[in-house]
Amino acid sequence: MGRHVPDEDAFQAMKAAIDSGATFWNAGVFYGRGPNGELTNIELIARFFAKYPQLAEKVFLSVKGGVQPNWEPDASPEFLRRDVDNVLKALDGKKKLDMFECARVDPKVYVPTPKEDKG
Repeated sequence: MGRHVPDEDAFQAMKAAIDSGATFWNAGVFYGRGPNGELTNIELIARFFAKYPQLAEKVFLSVKGGVQPNWEPDASPEFLRRDVDNVLKALDGKKKLDMFECARVDPKVYVPTPKEDKG
């Protein structure tokens, strides 16, 4: 697996980011997984806000997903729901998920343009 950074070192950087005004945080379901598929980067965010709950409302958390392990986009409702559910489980109620976004365009899923949407 990747390089291990102690939580306290990561927390120091995360807190410094907030203190500097960097409050739009972007994570991804594919930015690091544990040996059993854990969303390690999102679990780190949850641990940070467990220690600093007063900072949770200062951060807007956006998480990207909708990508299979082979990097193939999957914007099917079932896959996206599973991704969102896994993110919420990893956050463990310590931080709300402010935005979930697809990391790639899925050519199998039609998305109307705003002009088409107006009818």
